[in-house]
Amino acid sequence: MLSTDEAAALIAREEADYAKVVRPYLTAADIADHPTQRPSRRTIDFGLRSLEEAIAFPAALAIARERVKPERASNRRK
Repeated sequence: MLSTDEAAALIAREEADYAKVVRPYLTAADIADHPTQRPSRRTIDFGLRSLEEAIAFPAALAIARERVKPERASNRRK
């Protein structure tokens, strides 16, 4: 997950169009606890992009490698 500030900083970077891979992440708490029901967090979503395509977003890929890869490496579920 990314905070709104982290997402904004990532999207503001100029080496890639990070808005293509940074998406709002709506949780049940956002719906239940906030009258505006807007997402309070963002996520990096490479969708069906291959690793070769994801490399075009180096800062987002670095975050995914740092925060997601360790968990995925120890969890072999599809």
